[in-house]
Amino acid sequence: MKVFAFLSVATATAIYATTSHRRYYASDNHRDYPNFFADPRTSSGSRSANSHSSSDSSPDSPPPGSPSDSSQPTNIRSVRSASFPEHSDDFSNPHIRTIRNVIEESADYLKHTTILAHLVNGIALQSGLMNGSIPPSDAVGELLNFGSVAVSTIVSFKKDKINALIEKLKSVKSDIKPVYADHEKEVLKWHDLILDVSNISDVKNLPDFEPYFEALKDFHANFDFEKFEKPGNAFRSRKNDLEIIQNLSPTDSDSFDKLTSLKSNLKKAISYVTEFKSCSDELNKEYKSLVKGLTVFAPVETTIRISKERSAFTTTLSEKVANGISENINIALGVSNDSKSAQKDVLILNNLVESITNTGSIKRKYTNGFPNGLADSKLLLNDVRDRWIKEVVNIKGANPNVLTDGLEPLFQLQKLLEEIDEKLSPISTATNMNKALSDFDNLQKGLSDLKQDSASLVKDLFSTLEKTINFGSIIPREQTRVENIIKTVKDLQKLPDAASRALDGLDVVKLNEEVDKLFDSLGFKKFDDASGSQKEFKSVFTKIIGNKGLEGIREFIKKLIEKFQTIPSADDKLKDKVKEILDNKDIINTSPVIKKEIDDVHSLLKPLKANSVKVSQAIKAYRQLRDIRLKDIPVFETVASAISDVAQDLSGVSTIPDEMKKDVSQATTEINKLPDSLAKSVVIGHSVNSLRSAFALRDLKAEVEKLKTIDSAVQAVIQKIWGNYKEDMAELEKTLGDIERFEKNLNVSNLTTIGAYGTPLTALASLTSVNMNAKEKSKALEALLNDGALKMDPTVKENIEKSKDTLDQLADLDLGFASHTTQFQSAPGVFSDLQNFLTKLLQVPMSPRQPSGQVPG
Repeated sequence: MKVFAFLSVATATAIYATTSHRRYYASDNHRDYPNFFADPRTSSGSRSANSHSSSDSSPDSPPPGSPSDSSQPTNIRSVRSASFPEHSDDFSNPHIRTIRNVIEESADYLKHTTILAHLVNGIALQSGLMNGSIPPSDAVGELLNFGSVAVSTIVSFKKDKINALIEKLKSVKSDIKPVYADHEKEVLKWHDLILDVSNISDVKNLPDFEPYFEALKDFHANFDFEKFEKPGNAFRSRKNDLEIIQNLSPTDSDSFDKLTSLKSNLKKAISYVTEFKSCSDELNKEYKSLVKGLTVFAPVETTIRISKERSAFTTTLSEKVANGISENINIALGVSNDSKSAQKDVLILNNLVESITNTGSIKRKYTNGFPNGLADSKLLLNDVRDRWIKEVVNIKGANPNVLTDGLEPLFQLQKLLEEIDEKLSPISTATNMNKALSDFDNLQKGLSDLKQDSASLVKDLFSTLEKTINFGSIIPREQTRVENIIKTVKDLQKLPDAASRALDGLDVVKLNEEVDKLFDSLGFKKFDDASGSQKEFKSVFTKIIGNKGLEGIREFIKKLIEKFQTIPSADDKLKDKVKEILDNKDIINTSPVIKKEIDDVHSLLKPLKANSVKVSQAIKAYRQLRDIRLKDIPVFETVASAISDVAQDLSGVSTIPDEMKKDVSQATTEINKLPDSLAKSVVIGHSVNSLRSAFALRDLKAEVEKLKTIDSAVQAVIQKIWGNYKEDMAELEKTLGDIERFEKNLNVSNLTTIGAYGTPLTALASLTSVNMNAKEKSKALEALLNDGALKMDPTVKENIEKSKDTLDQLADLDLGFASHTTQFQSAPGVFSDLQNFLTKLLQVPMSPRQPSGQVPG
């Protein structure tokens, strides 16, 4: 066979290039159960499959890691660890046994449906390639996880231009002078200020200024601040009351009265919630314009900030500095042409790396049953040898070799792809590759975008910036006054949402019932019977103090205080602060010092925008060039060489169908007759991948819980990318609950035919889809971790790293259950059709295969 013959049979293992959860469900699941044959397709060396056994293993020998393999302990970590404590081997506990059965039945169901997904996709792929309905380049691209990068694009890839760029980078890196590093930082800060000034609206004519002040005036006059502040104040007072009671003596005559007063006062504080709700409704209806405050005052706030920041600059942008920075820019410009020449190939390289290392994001048309591409496909030979198929078809005298013989052309194609896959292994094994390539990509883009006149613009730009130093900053007293006003405006902006969140989940009736339960649980026969309880007080209260009996009340009050934490208290004097804004209305947009800042400084900075863009872009590019790590450069060369090496191998893919059609056995002819095999593969593949993703998410439950704690650490830095994180977490939690219910209702004991295996998949339609963009969130965390300017506590950094790992695992899962509803609903019929097909196929007498001599074995 021409295409296959020039490549030796690859020695490959199934080490997935992505997450351990995906790895487990795709292959480890097969290892953890008896009755498996060794997989002759895998041994060691490939980037895309888990190692099972050597290629010459006996069909009856258990794969390493299976229960019957004594060389190593059984590994079912992914099935159990997320759901069981360390003492889970306590079989006397019926609850644990029940959970164990549910988990293992789920794993068993996933294992068998995965076998069927692989089988149907294998048949569809083989028959489609052989009958011409599947383009070979598309099939190869999907199996090798090329994603959006076409095979033809890889074939045309040339590493020469990338290598030329790399050599140029090596030679000039040390020429970039670091002596002006501090000046560069300030020039880039100046650029940010220039952009701010360019985008600022007219401070003298603030948009919506008058309507905002009219609403603020009405708010000050008519809003009931006292009722709004009452619940939070009252709950904080009850906390203080409780602390006093905690330290009382059982013999103190006032102690019982204080305890009964606590209950009545706590109920009174709860009654204030009703009044608070009317204030909340008023805020969200009558005073919605308060949320626009920051928009109204944004130009003033920006003006104040610019004044403060420019007055903090310490370096002098002299002519000498300008000349030095111009020289550095000219060095970068010397690399710019090489960078532009390599732009297309660098884009191919990065896109390919992104696809191979993030297979979960690949859109598949022909390999839905192989969500990890070749890594899953290579499990097919073991799958078709699994005794379970013969057992579930349940035909006396069935020929189990039909499937193995029938899929021989596909197995030969796998051998070709294994060697190509092995050549691409540096993409998924290089240390720190993602960051290295990301840095290289950013550098290449920066160098390519350089403008040829940028060096000549430096001198005039610096000269104009130096002139602004002659203008003083806004008077501190005036500045502080305006900043205090803006702070109150921001507080008012948050008020409607804060009020709604404080009320969320609060039910006055239930809160009162909870108070009654808490006080009834203290140990009195009947707490509200004052006479009887007072007689019991000494003995009961002694027990309460000794047994920390007030903890329940303390926790109850603590939660209520937390609910109102963001609501201003009486001590905050919010009404007075609103009056301060009203009293200082005129200074905000007519202040002489603000006017001077605009007339003197803004008028100088605004015209500099175009030139500042070019110069700052050039400075960023040469700083990247200077900072690029020499130890990363071999990574670029290795990946480029790997892609270049497979380009020649892929040039012959168009001949694959002809080679597959040579020496076709009767078994292949019969197996290719599966009607609508590709459509069936789509249904079963999507359904089983959704099932796998659901169980993988279940195993990540503990990690998902930890994701909640990362929010506060990142919100301030990456707010725009992070989005509404609480909604995302709520959605994940709901989906986890749905999966738990799905799993409890999953009964595999009655699944005695292949057709029956499709029915439970219909329930996947009830699972809540997860819309969180985990990949973008992971990238945001990566940017945060790589930001050298941020000083990060080691513990926070470790938590962020763990959260990034969890997000990467979530990104690899297909959790868009709603988008596969059609496939779920079609599953029962498709599984039944497959049952009928296999029943007939395994009964067909097959002629023995004649030796070809053309197919390497």
